[in-house]
Formats: sequence, structure tokens, C-alpha cells
Amino acid sequence: MIAYDRLCAAGRYFLDLSQGIEAWDYGDNDDAQVVPVTTQRSRSILEWQEWLAGKPGILKSWLGATPLTQPHKRDLSTPWRTYAESGVSALRTDRWFLRLDASPLGFGSIAAHGHCDALHLSVWDNHKALLIDPGTGSYYGHVKLHAELASWSAHNGPQPNHGEFKTPRRFGPFLQGPHHANPTVVTESNTAAARFAHEGHAFQRQVHLLCDGIEVRDTEDQGQPFTVCWCFSPECIVRPVSHTSLGQFDISRDGLLWRLIMESSDASYEVSSRRVSPAYAAIAEAITVTARGVRAGLITRLTCMPT
Repeated sequence: MIAYDRLCAAGRYFLDLSQGIEAWDYGDNDDAQVVPVTTQRSRSILEWQEWLAGKPGILKSWLGATPLTQPHKRDLSTPWRTYAESGVSALRTDRWFLRLDASPLGFGSIAAHGHCDALHLSVWDNHKALLIDPGTGSYYGHVKLHAELASWSAHNGPQPNHGEFKTPRRFGPFLQGPHHANPTVVTESNTAAARFAHEGHAFQRQVHLLCDGIEVRDTEDQGQPFTVCWCFSPECIVRPVSHTSLGQFDISRDGLLWRLIMESSDASYEVSSRRVSPAYAAIAEAITVTARGVRAGLITRLTCMPT
């Protein structure tokens, strides 16, 4: 029963932290399958989610009823669900899905398969990916791409203004060191607050769910300058509302519109592009919006707009 209970716990974790319709996973993921029981590889996450949630589908024909018969034991004071061992928190409402990473660097002493993604935030609105994790790319086939997508600069957590952190260093496709200290996260009501200290910096990120979007507050305890880079899904079109220096941008996709507002008394803003990987061995171009030279803190709001 211990093994069965652990498998059920893993299923619950997968159900809580996965987004199946437009999946942008975190850390290494090579989409491996031992037995290909799903109808389509591209829909595998969604089909596993549906089976675990007790919905009808092809997996029920193969595997029977879901083993997750026990209801959620949710903390009614917050819509966030936090897994202390992994350090990952997720908020899921009828509309929004947020995933905040406050995890250790990687698995075990060698930090296997870990990415430099402390305080990274991914956001979906009505199953449409907006702010994304850069993905995995490849292992041995494109080693440089894998290292690029696993780096600090590929993720949207606050970074030192002079460039990304110097550590950890990567030794081959999977191994890296030395480890950074584990981030921490606490949740209350609609807010998650995470903290990460590394290489003389101490960053704090608060993620708050609004009625029409999200608000993120980033600070550095000692007022040292830092950078935040938001990467949007390849389907998104990003346009400055007027001048880029104002930190206001319209985000559009599939006939829908969001407004990105970045507020800081001392930051400069720029729009650029970078490589991302929507699935293993797939590469796409995505638009990024970066705030540089932040000292007094940065407030980022992403809200839906009428179309």
C-alpha cells in the first residue's frame, strides 16, 4: 500500500501542477513514454489529467477508474496549493492558472535535470499560455540550446542587473553545481510570497490574483539594481502602448487582449526576442519585455482588456 499511496500522491501532484491544453512544463522534460496509451503524444498531458480527474476518455478504457477517489484537502483560506518538498505552488481558478517556482536547484547532490528557475512564474488565462517557462529543447542533440533554456537569463525571476548569477555552473547536459540555497514560499488568501537569496542578493516576489488579472511585486532587500524579463508564448503579439519608456504594452493573441504595465521609478524597458521550446526537440521564437536597472522595486500587472 505504501507504493500505491505514493503513486496516488504523484498523480495528485501532476494533476495540480500541470496544464494540459497548452503545456509549458518546468525543468527538464523529454516527453518520454514507457507505454504509449494516449491517443496523441501532443495531448498526453491533457489525457492523463482527464483520467486522474475522473473524466471519460481512452485512458479509462485501458486503466479503469482513476485512483484519486479522495477529495482535495484544500486550505480554504487560499486558492494556492503548495508542495513543500518540491517548492512549487500553483493557483487554479475557473479562469486563471499560475505556477510559481520556489524549488531546489535539481534532483539530489548533482542537481540532475534542474534549471535555474528560482522565483519563475508561468501564467495561463482560460488555458491560453501567456507567461511561459522556456522549456527543455533537447539533451544531447542540441547541448547548447539545452544549456541556454536552463539558464538564469531564460527565466523571469529577478536577476542581478549586471547579468545572470555566476553559479551554479553546468557540467554536461544534466549535472551542475554548486547548489544555490533553497527559495522559500508562503501563501495566504490570493497572494503567494517567495524569497530567494543568492550571491549577495536577497529577492522577494509577491504574486497576487486580481479580479481581472495578476499583480507581481519584485524587490531586493538592499536596494541593489536588478532585472526582470517577462517571456510571452510564441502566439502572443507584443506592442508598446505609446513609448517603450513608459513600461506599458498590449499583449494580443487569438482575438483577445491583455495590458502589461510595469511600474518602477528607475527602470528602463526594452522589447526583444528569444528562443523557446514548446515541446521536446521543438524550437520557436518568443517576445520578451525586460525591465533593467530596478532599485526601488518593480510592480508588474497583467490584466485582461475589452476587445
